Amino acid sequence: MIEGGYILMSRKIDESEVSKMSPVTRELFIYLLRKVNHAPFKNLRRGQGHFVFSNIQSDLSWKVGYRTEKYSKPQISKALRRLKNAQMIETVKATRGLIITICNYDFYQNPKNYEGNNEGNKTTQRRKHEGVQDIQEGKNDKELHVQFNAWWVLFDKKRNKEKCINKWKKLNHLERELALEHTRSYVISTPDKQFRKDPVTYLNNAGWNDEIVMKNEKQKTIGGFV
Repeated sequence: MIEGGYILMSRKIDESEVSKMSPVTRELFIYLLRKVNHAPFKNLRRGQGHFVFSNIQSDLSWKVGYRTEKYSKPQISKALRRLKNAQMIETVKATRGLIITICNYDFYQNPKNYEGNNEGNKTTQRRKHEGVQDIQEGKNDKELHVQFNAWWVLFDKKRNKEKCINKWKKLNHLERELALEHTRSYVISTPDKQFRKDPVTYLNNAGWNDEIVMKNEKQKTIGGFV
């Protein structure tokens, strides 16, 4: 048995902005994915980690002969900004470093959210014959259900679930993705759930477009699409 656990990497990453970014940015994202917590620890949630620039530089260093090469601090900073702008991560200043959160970590690191990975499985074969439409519709329904459950657990304010489900079904794919990503930051900004909006109100009013105010050492404002 291999020690240390594992991470899941969705093929959908090839459709994301990060796949076209610089090598340092792509390498940094995989590094962060490996290093964040896979389970809650101390004051950090699953998918979060505390990082120091010098440690990142050291961990991502490489050898050229006997010489050790490292990415510069400006290169790391720029790569972090690119990942943040692409809505792949969120960052908050902390003592002697940063708290970095991988967006949608729970969703993409849950094996249950992936179809069978056997390339020769029967489902793949059936798609080559009749019934492709029915299979695709079933896949879309499953994805919608999985996405809603991920959002519902993340929002963590159990009210009007049936109304939320009905509204979720009416959202398009982009709106559901934005709701998932925005809710992660929204929840961080409102740790006391009594101050969160009613989930139905959030969905009806397209709450993913709202500005988020993060409070840390200094008050920090994050745009709607975090």
